[in-house]
Parts: sequence; structure tokens; C-alpha cells
Amino acid sequence: APLLTERKLVALGTQPISLVSFWVGGVQSVFACSDRPAIVHSGSGSLLYSSVNLDVAAHMTPFASESMVDCLAIAAEDALIIGTIDEVRKLHIRTVPLGEQPRRICHVEAARAFAVLTTSIESSPVGDEVEQQFVRVLDDQTFERLSEFALAPQESACSLLRIDFENSASATTIVVGTAYIYAHEPEPSSGRLLVLELQDRGRILELRHEVRTHGAVYELESLRGKLLAGVNNKLQLFSWSPLAAGAANGLVLRHEHCGHILVLYIQSRGDFILVGDLMKSIALLQYSASTGELTELARDYNASWMTSVCFLDDDTMLGAENCFNLFVARKNSEAATDEERQRLDIL
Repeated sequence: APLLTERKLVALGTQPISLVSFWVGGVQSVFACSDRPAIVHSGSGSLLYSSVNLDVAAHMTPFASESMVDCLAIAAEDALIIGTIDEVRKLHIRTVPLGEQPRRICHVEAARAFAVLTTSIESSPVGDEVEQQFVRVLDDQTFERLSEFALAPQESACSLLRIDFENSASATTIVVGTAYIYAHEPEPSSGRLLVLELQDRGRILELRHEVRTHGAVYELESLRGKLLAGVNNKLQLFSWSPLAAGAANGLVLRHEHCGHILVLYIQSRGDFILVGDLMKSIALLQYSASTGELTELARDYNASWMTSVCFLDDDTMLGAENCFNLFVARKNSEAATDEERQRLDIL
């Protein structure tokens, strides 16, 4: 007998779902009737899910006549709708007004919620505009606001990451990196790392731990169950460990790497770390599990103002810079001298 394997869970609304099989153009599909109707079909050897541009579908049945071939009759809340399925399944966009400026977003799958960093502009009693920044949690189906965490005055949210710490069983932990913005400082000299946990499916947002930083936390990335943070000109590595003997866990600084202008972008791949700098292009580092240290392997010595970085494989990296260029860099592992190996080849 055939076996069902690779079980997957897909959210298709918040109400009970009824499934109806139908054929269109010789292809069999399944219509999922719910408050977020969708069509399930196969393509390239996998199941695909396409949204239907209806708010609610209570029931569906295939419908056909001489003048209307391969139609669907759909019962909505207050109407009977007869329509067809596009050959090209389009992406349907739903706009959710926040009333605030969203800056960063991440999906917390275990809580079925989105964490969003937002900025709200409010008027003070004297008529001045005052910024207030929040960490907001939204339901990933209804976009209902579930909970929030307000940042301190003058504090700006810079980065957001959903992370699985190696010494924590929680799958709903997020980390927020911030900076304190003062008019007299050309560059922020202080900020915070906030470790928050979503509980009760996001209805409770609890601050588990915070760490003061000597600069803005521009970027966050996970590495082997640990946290990488770009804090001004440093790349810092934190673990989730006991703060003292017998004490609760918190963020503990394990190592840091200097030699940058501003660490704006971080990507990890295994033990390798790719850093994108404000002005000094990209650098490739490696984490040693035995020593817990970060070691620079090679860098691009050209002056490039980076806007994004990513790994293509263990030896090849892609960078984007502010003069509208993409470039590919490769480790020079076969070079004869240490000096040549420490320089990334630009392809």
C-alpha cells in the first residue's frame, strides 16, 4: 500500500474547511472552502496553493453549460457566484492598513503570527511631532493585532530576527536590535538587544532579557544556535547561556570581530559568515566551535558601499552596492601565499 510521507501543515483560514475536487482544462484540483478560500493543485512534483479573490466561500460545486464551460458555482455569505479559474494563477494582494510605518517583519510560524517593527508619529502637547516605535504582533491569518512592546523614547528599531537558541526549547523567540538616536551624536553610541518571547499564540509578548550595546544594532543573524549582531563597527557573537552559576539564561558575549566601518549586513552558511560593510565591501569570516572565536579568512579590498550580501555556495558570494552593481566574489583557496588567500577574487 502507498505510504504518506513528508507531512506538511498549511494554514488556509481560521474557520472549518470543506474540500471539493474539480477538473479544469484536464487538470484536477481541489477547492478549499473557508474564510480564505484557496485552490490546491500540483505542479513540478509538489503541491501548490493559489489564493482565490473572494473573502469567503461557504461551498463550491463545478458548473458547466454550452455557454459557460469549466465554471465554478460558489456560495458566499450573501451571494451565488459563478466564475472560472484563470490559466495564469495570479498573486492576489491584500492590503492591511497599519496606521504606522512598518520597518522590519518576520514570521513566527510556531505562534502563527508576524512580528513587525513599526514607527508611529504622534503630536506632543506643544504641537511637535514625536516618534514612538513598537514591536507589534499580528495574527498571520486575520492580521489582528495581538500584542505589542513599546520601545523607549529616542529608541529606534533597527533589526529583527526569529531565532532558535541552542539552549532553549522555545520556537517563538525573537530578537530586536535597537539604537538610541540623539541629535548631538553623528552615529549612535548606544542601543539594546531585546530578547522577546511570544506566548499564547502571540497574545502575550514577554521581554525575557535585554543587553545594552555600545552602538546601533544594525543587523542580526543566527549561527549554530547563537546570535550574531552587527553593532556599529563590530561583529559580536552571543550565546544563550546562564548569566551566573544557577542563574537564568541570558545573552552572553562570547567573541567579537573588529576592523569594519559599520557592519550593515550579515549572512551565515554553516560556520562561514559573510559581512557587508558601509564602505569596506565584504569580508568572509569563520566561526570555530572549539575556540568560540571568529576569524577573518579573506576580504575584498575594494571600496564598495554595500546594500546587500548573500552566499551562493561555500566558496562564492554575491554582493550589491550603491552604484547599482552586483558583483561575485570567490575564495582564493588555491593561492600559493597567505596574502593572496586573504584576498577575495572578484569575478
